[in-house]
Amino acid sequence: MKTSTSIFVLLLCCLSYYSKGQVSVGFRASYGKAWEDYGDAVVPENAVTHIPACQLSGLLNFEAGKVFGIGIEPGFVRRGAACIPEFVTFTSDRKIMCNYAEMPLILTARTPVSNGKFEIFGKAGYGMSYMVSGSEVFIDRTGANDPNVVPFNFKNPFGINVHRWDNGIYVGLGIGYHLSFGQVFLETNGYMGMRNVSEYSTSKSRNIHVGIGYKISL
Repeated sequence: MKTSTSIFVLLLCCLSYYSKGQVSVGFRASYGKAWEDYGDAVVPENAVTHIPACQLSGLLNFEAGKVFGIGIEPGFVRRGAACIPEFVTFTSDRKIMCNYAEMPLILTARTPVSNGKFEIFGKAGYGMSYMVSGSEVFIDRTGANDPNVVPFNFKNPFGINVHRWDNGIYVGLGIGYHLSFGQVFLETNGYMGMRNVSEYSTSKSRNIHVGIGYKISL
């Protein structure tokens, strides 16, 4: 975690430097899928490993010039997986659904196109997140029983073995359209977690989303 903290502090210093420039605020709502990277673990052939995932983020960006900016994108995101290597049966499936509060620091590079009405932008950054809730879903593949949802009990030290803190790399690519007041944009973004979700196995979070948002300059 020392390396993660150092990166976070460095980006925070950059944010402080850029804070003297133009400020924009906004929001983004995204939908996509989430799964986990299990390393060398083997999952059943043709198994569905991802779950539907959503993300809702606020945007605060500082722009010191016409090209580069830095900002924070605090929000909530669902992560998880639909196939767990150590839980493989012929009659049931197990999913995990993890809800995180996240705080990424993002560097943005943008360029205008079509006489400045549109702009294309790319993003990269690093962030930390904290699991605020989660659940295991046991699904009877025979259809005889309804799915059984078991919430995580974080107060029981023997009830669940997950790391609540996560940290990882964010990337994104999008296009924005300038209105008379503000900008609407369409964005694809991804996340690559660096810490295992489970304490006892390789299980790094992965996300990919497509989102739409709006921002204005103050």
